[in-house]
Amino acid sequence: MPLTPGHWQEEAVASAETVGASAQQLLLETDPAARGPREQYERHYGELALLQLHAALERAKHLRSRLGDEAADALLRREQLALPLADAMLWRDRTTAAVAASQRRAEANEVICDS
Repeated sequence: MPLTPGHWQEEAVASAETVGASAQQLLLETDPAARGPREQYERHYGELALLQLHAALERAKHLRSRLGDEAADALLRREQLALPLADAMLWRDRTTAAVAASQRRAEANEVICDS
């Protein structure tokens, strides 16, 4: 894995962006007799994406602590990494909210029927 913060962030964002497609693919590949609700698959892939997002943001935080705020900001500008970092934060927040809502529905035993 390359050691550039931008790569980590872009990979994590791509994971979050494809949660729905990944869930649909797994649902289609699962034996119909063993399938769970689509939301279960989405929650699973959302949780995996969150792990990647948190790891990417933690790496960026570590880089900032090693370089200092000014040097880290200069690096972000020079390497055009500010946008991937912002995207990672946005997707972290969106995915966290989606997974939390799904978990609340699962705990309340609510099922959303797909048509």
